[in-house]
Amino acid sequence: MSMTSFLQRFASKKPNKSSLSIVIFSDGIYLSKITEESVIEPAIVLKLEDKNWQTQLGIALDNEGCNNLKASVTLGSHLYHSYQIDKPAIPKNEWSVALPFLLKDLITGRIADIISDGVELPHSTKIQAYVITKKLLDEIQSELTQRNIELLQILPEDQVWAVNSHSSPFMLLHRNSNSVTVHRECIDKHSGVCLRAF
Repeated sequence: MSMTSFLQRFASKKPNKSSLSIVIFSDGIYLSKITEESVIEPAIVLKLEDKNWQTQLGIALDNEGCNNLKASVTLGSHLYHSYQIDKPAIPKNEWSVALPFLLKDLITGRIADIISDGVELPHSTKIQAYVITKKLLDEIQSELTQRNIELLQILPEDQVWAVNSHSSPFMLLHRNSNSVTVHRECIDKHSGVCLRAF
């Protein structure tokens, strides 16, 4: 799969329905399968502890028998950077190609090593740009490809919160020190997951 197709997937809404929702937070990996009837199964949680997220993601996918699925991945804020910049004077469909160059003075790495996309901010002349490394994307893709899982989209955590803060579909994760409780209402029709504060 070409890098261009990944660029188009980052922070975009695809018409394909997810059958697996993966959330990678700093404390653990959260997996939920989604049925054809858009019913979300209880979340499976693997704490990271001393292991890296790549190892735990592989373990979680294997333990749950996840293969031949379509996945939406939500990244915790520790895995991406976000920047608020002036809205580029170019068509929106070209943002993912142009943003790395527009962000070059703000990022520490090489432009060739990042993937970026953005969303317009309401009632503003600015956009919120999101940046991940190609290495991160390759690591996610590697874990999924080994299990024949198609990556539909990657969403930054704060974009999931922002998009769904005023809509009714959501999955509520409530975590205490010993367990995670999933309260199921329904799921976001685009990403397959939404977290809502309470």
